Amino acid sequence: MKTKFKLLLSAAILFVAFAGCSKDSGDEDDPGLDSELLYGVKTGKIVYKATSWESGSSTSATQTVIFDDYGKRFRLEMDEVVWIYDAVAKKSYQLIPASKKYSESPFSADFGVASAAYFYLGDDLHSVWSYYPGFSKKSDKNVAGKTCSLYSWNTTEGITTEWGGWKRITFWMQSYKGSPETDDSFRLEATSFSETIPANSFTVPSDYTKL
Repeated sequence: MKTKFKLLLSAAILFVAFAGCSKDSGDEDDPGLDSELLYGVKTGKIVYKATSWESGSSTSATQTVIFDDYGKRFRLEMDEVVWIYDAVAKKSYQLIPASKKYSESPFSADFGVASAAYFYLGDDLHSVWSYYPGFSKKSDKNVAGKTCSLYSWNTTEGITTEWGGWKRITFWMQSYKGSPETDDSFRLEATSFSETIPANSFTVPSDYTKL
């Protein structure tokens, strides 16, 4: 699953990079935070189900995104690691809950790498997707209680990608070769969304040890 997610994430990063070039960011102190690439609501918590199909079977994992200040504070919980990116405090953290340890570094453009797949480059942004073969606007899709706009396109490798969202938040993303839910398929689907977030989501717990 990690390999397929990395491939999908790479595509997402490419699209974010192109969208960010549509206008000058104008603020070198906020790397990776073009004003166009902030969420459309101030706070949010999205729980995702990530599913990969391979060798006739499927595996699933949970991913959780929490953000505040329209995405200037961003937390990603995936596998056994938690990443926190705080553009306000200019800090980035990597937490390992199992051992209660963490590392700290200055905030950087790496934020864009971690968050790219969860930003939806939808109707309010110019789209580079339209340059891909097979590009089309699909019917709206209801995911986790939100009506999401949905696009689809193909790559030169014969892979179809679908991406849907609401308020610049990704709610649905999948890639497949041939048809969904077969070998070489991956899906990222929001299962719940709330504009209420847990307290202290962007700080390191006091009982963690710094690496």
